[in-house]
Amino acid sequence: MNLTAKSDHKPHHRFWLKVSRMEALTDGIFAISMTLLVLGLSVPHVLQDQAANAIRDTMK
Repeated sequence: MNLTAKSDHKPHHRFWLKVSRMEALTDGIFAISMTLLVLGLSVPHVLQDQAANAIRDTMK
């Protein structure tokens, strides 16, 4: 059994561990920022007749 191959693999594993932690951090930051942006959106109040006319006009 070659023990040097096992020890050579460890630094490579640590590199990927750091990369995966960085990816998780950026994913979390992105998710929080998107949530905050979506919470700032508001739905305009539109009367039913206006909505029906707008849909009809876009279907023409």
